[in-house]
Amino acid sequence: MDWLSGTDSFVSIIAGAMAIYAAFHHWRKKKSALNQKVEKNICPAQRFLDLFEAHGVAKSQIPAFFGRGLTISDCSSPTKLLEKLTDELLKDAANLFAVNIDWLYGTTDEVFKIHQFYKHPEYCKGFVEALKSKGCHLTCYALWPNKNLTFTDSKSAIVMMEEVGCINERPIHRLHILGGWVHSYWKCRGYYAACTSIIMNNDIRVFGKTIEVELLTHIANGTRLPAYNFDDSLFDFTLGESWLADDFIDNPECYLQGISPETDNFGLHAATDLWLNLEEQGHLIVTKYSNPEYVRVLFHKFEVRE
Repeated sequence: MDWLSGTDSFVSIIAGAMAIYAAFHHWRKKKSALNQKVEKNICPAQRFLDLFEAHGVAKSQIPAFFGRGLTISDCSSPTKLLEKLTDELLKDAANLFAVNIDWLYGTTDEVFKIHQFYKHPEYCKGFVEALKSKGCHLTCYALWPNKNLTFTDSKSAIVMMEEVGCINERPIHRLHILGGWVHSYWKCRGYYAACTSIIMNNDIRVFGKTIEVELLTHIANGTRLPAYNFDDSLFDFTLGESWLADDFIDNPECYLQGISPETDNFGLHAATDLWLNLEEQGHLIVTKYSNPEYVRVLFHKFEVRE
């Protein structure tokens, strides 16, 4: 019996050691795969290819669209592209799509510079007019979260799409992201509305969309490339539930939707007052298909439901 007990103990020790080894081997394999994935993601050549595909330019289309002496063979893989990639190519690609050059070099996760016009709609006016003066076709998406969140997690953004070329009559766009807004904060809402109205007043069509929170957070922070659907020729952020930007500017109920009321509905009253102040200063422009005096009266007489 003692001999059998000793044998059982020995077998248990061996089985335990094998289990530990198997677990350790699995961990090393998983860690190695993760490291390889990280290295792949920060490789400038990989990011270069990802950048174009995220904007609707397939790898095989890069030479014809971008030029700079690249061939289809060069762009067929990160390994081949790395042999041809230069600082000048990276800078030209970053300028073409208005992304952070440091992201292309693999030194940061911040893809896009975020244009922040909170409390300064006059800067937004200058920015939009400068884009408009270039003569490129512009469209715009005003983005809201699809559910209520905590104050600090609630973000909204505006994405302006500037056409920079075409592939087989399909437009390719550079994205400009306006952010820095807390969606549920009354003061942010006023300046968000002002920027939206400035864009619309420059004859740029604005599409209101409600999208997934995670996607919107990345867009608002500039920390992820967009996802492009080649079959439908659309960016992922354009596919949310629609809302009317005209109503958002001209209708008090639509304008106040989703704002944190705060104590005694202070947030709602303050948001209404801010709309009136911005409109009086000329920073918030009533849509051209509405009667400014009528809309102004709507906001003056609007009563917040207690």
